[in-house]
Amino acid sequence: MTPNPKAACISKGRLKPLPLADIRTFEAWLKTAERDNPRLLFLSRDDLMQHAAAHITEEQFPKHWQTADGKFKLSYRFEPHHPLDGVTLTLPLTVLNRISPAALEWLVPGMIREKIQLQIKALPKQIRRICVPVPEFITQFLSQNPDRNAPILPQLAQAIAKTAGDIRILEQINQDEWAAFRLPEHCYFNLRIIDDGGQELAMGRDLIQIQQQLGKAATTTFRDNTQEFERDNVTAWDIGILPESIKFARGKQQLTGYLGLQKKKTAASPCACSTRLPPPDTPTD
Repeated sequence: MTPNPKAACISKGRLKPLPLADIRTFEAWLKTAERDNPRLLFLSRDDLMQHAAAHITEEQFPKHWQTADGKFKLSYRFEPHHPLDGVTLTLPLTVLNRISPAALEWLVPGMIREKIQLQIKALPKQIRRICVPVPEFITQFLSQNPDRNAPILPQLAQAIAKTAGDIRILEQINQDEWAAFRLPEHCYFNLRIIDDGGQELAMGRDLIQIQQQLGKAATTTFRDNTQEFERDNVTAWDIGILPESIKFARGKQQLTGYLGLQKKKTAASPCACSTRLPPPDTPTD
């Protein structure tokens, strides 16, 4: 059997079967074929990708998590029972106090469906039945563009009641018990907090706990960049009109600060805060 160089053509991006029976005929064919196309036997990305992994796209598993302060690195590890299983979000200390627990609930698009499915599974049977078939219910819920800066469960409860056509369903859902149900670890962001030098300060899946641990340090680090707006012992308003917010750089990160007054015994001090201050309980003169 002799090699047929004309057989070395590509159909729909793939090689056609070739009549090669031994190493001698293969090498003879290859010498001629690679002269015309040196990358003839190179595999494409599509050749290497398993069909089952076709859904793993950057849209479903983005490389960064976007916030008003910029984008932050995401990394993935799909290894059950490993401490890093799931998605890890790396955050600089300066933005720690600005992160909302509700926004973190939504993970990334490629992981939220499983999380919602497990949350539905945690409901009493008579409520779960309203969501059958569950995959279609989840698709419908996500297609309604829920608020991804608000907690999932209240919105999910509203969707269940709407599907049932009975608002009284909400009375049958114990939100506290539902929220207390612990999902597998990979259903929560793994948070990695770093300093300006990239050194890890803390890691865990409980944002509130990390904020309690490092919150004061985060506030100090944030305010180190806003000293030009800060004064102590102000007893008369002689500083003109303050902007509602200021923008400044911390390393490569662009941040926003909100100006306010810090009340003291005999005076007040203008300061920049990492979050917008709530209105006072009572008006002041």
